[in-house]
Amino acid sequence: PSVTAPSCESGDDPLAGGGLEAPDPVSANMQLLDVDRTSVENIDLLLSRLVGSMDRGNSELAEHSGGSPRRWRAWDPRAASDLTEVDALEMHRWVQDPSPLAWPRARQRMRRNRGGLVAVLRDVSMSMTGVNATWSARVTLALIDAARQRRMRLGYIEFNHRSKKYCHQDGTFFSDDYNAISDAALNLSCQGWTNYEAPLADALREFAALGPGGGAGGQPRQQRHVLLITDGVPTHGDPEVRLQRARAQDLGVVVHSVYLGWPLRYPPALEALSESTRGSQFAAFYQPPKRHPSPVRTRVSGEVKEPRKRAPLGSGLDSGYICVVER
Repeated sequence: PSVTAPSCESGDDPLAGGGLEAPDPVSANMQLLDVDRTSVENIDLLLSRLVGSMDRGNSELAEHSGGSPRRWRAWDPRAASDLTEVDALEMHRWVQDPSPLAWPRARQRMRRNRGGLVAVLRDVSMSMTGVNATWSARVTLALIDAARQRRMRLGYIEFNHRSKKYCHQDGTFFSDDYNAISDAALNLSCQGWTNYEAPLADALREFAALGPGGGAGGQPRQQRHVLLITDGVPTHGDPEVRLQRARAQDLGVVVHSVYLGWPLRYPPALEALSESTRGSQFAAFYQPPKRHPSPVRTRVSGEVKEPRKRAPLGSGLDSGYICVVER
């Protein structure tokens, strides 16, 4: 299915057919936006920490009616389906002398959590123009690739003072159409101001529409993550996003934040948002290159050698790189 912005500003689908031009459009799009080699290495380090949180959740065992019997638990007579899991010998003994204080044991079926949901909220306000836009788009593409490998459905929102949510034509937000979402992430146009509240509200509304995140009805807990990438403090909406913080906690959503700026100026609203939901916090800032020495002439051959320079990748930075630190 194609992907389109629900605001329907244009009647055409700008992302239709994404993924038909190349065997692996996600990787091809990443190569288009590759910044210099050091920045790409730092992106890999950032993603390794983010997906580490996802992988820990995916490796956890959760109770599931279709899982394998892993351990014993007390039989719950209120669940009729549990009767088939009760140990026959203990049930026979219990029937001879029934007591609510000593229920027979039943098999507890469990399986490892698989998949999950990820929403990327990417700042496209005016201050993101240039290097920040390219770098944040490249991070988004890397996360799309990580989600694809882990079979996680992904949603994508761009925001300035307004929120622009990308959905399928049928209204579905979370999708496994990674090629089309990666095409959307190639957008480098930036304008407007900054509002955290609107995109967070949109993303949490989509999580809420899928029901609670905890294992109700014998279903495993579903991993739910948000990655918020921004370079500024909010100028519109609630700067503290109090309602969204509480809502994220209720829904079991983990909000990871990446601030494009100096670590000591990390926005308090971002810090509170990630801390309250047990998410990771990163600061990414431009690191100027070291001053290159002047050309030197070798003593033996007299040959003039230029100082060694890092080879840039794609359409990235001419010099310097984006440094990433975790808070």
